[in-house]
Amino acid sequence: MTKPSIIVRLAGPGAEKSLPLFQSDAFELTTAPVDPASPARKVLVAFRPPRDEDLSIYEWVHVAGAGSDKVAAALQADGADPLMTRTVGRMGEQIGEYVLSYILADLQRHTERQRLQAEGEWSIAKAEGQFLFDKNVAILGTGGVAQGIAGVLQPLAKTVTGYSRRAEARPGFDNVFALTDFQGADFLVNALPATTATDEICNASLFEQMQGGVLINIGRGRTLHDNDLLAALDQGTLRHAVLDVFREEPLQASSAFWTHPKITVTPHVSGITRWEDTAQAFLSYWPAFADGALTSTVDLAQGY
Repeated sequence: MTKPSIIVRLAGPGAEKSLPLFQSDAFELTTAPVDPASPARKVLVAFRPPRDEDLSIYEWVHVAGAGSDKVAAALQADGADPLMTRTVGRMGEQIGEYVLSYILADLQRHTERQRLQAEGEWSIAKAEGQFLFDKNVAILGTGGVAQGIAGVLQPLAKTVTGYSRRAEARPGFDNVFALTDFQGADFLVNALPATTATDEICNASLFEQMQGGVLINIGRGRTLHDNDLLAALDQGTLRHAVLDVFREEPLQASSAFWTHPKITVTPHVSGITRWEDTAQAFLSYWPAFADGALTSTVDLAQGY
């Protein structure tokens, strides 16, 4: 029996168990490094770039999750220039629910109400909440994930404003402006990818526009200036920060983020990509690849 002329490698935790999700007569599946001398066309599916082979052998790389910056950087380091796609699926909606949960907990004063119960104190003044329909939300980034977040928040918020490089209108947003025109908000959600242009873009000059608002970072850790964040919280420019992504992960035990009274730390769980989602996205792209009509949905140079 002639082997298929295309080899697809799955790489990353859980790849071996996920092979049945990708099973097809159209290609050969493996979780091992692919022989570069093989005449077969080569395709990679991975959450993070495998470093046990030269990635330049691959014609198409499908990023298993929504974040593609690390894979893009590894491809460039290996001199690769493949077709590149990624899995978005319902990631934006997942993260939207995460964001909404922390916004509502803040507005409805969950922590204060728990304290009042623990101390047996009846105080309407201290327990009274506020409402999202009176509040403005800003989202840095207007891509697929950001649009999902906006879609969750828009029915409830007073306004949802997006900020992006191109300032083009996008679904889910009441308005979209240029990143350089940031005007502040009650809640700021950072959904930007990690690029040279976004490195530490969440810094003192941005925080000064917030006037005591809340930052929620679900984008990438390197887009945040850590020391500027701590200073903004200590000075009251920001009231609170919810951080799900960090410059180095896992977050080091020595980080001041763990113990700062105005910071909530979560371990990169705002959006979880399942291998089932990856398989569905990959197989949806497959017909176009097989027909030679697939185009990249990720700009390798930009990393998103």
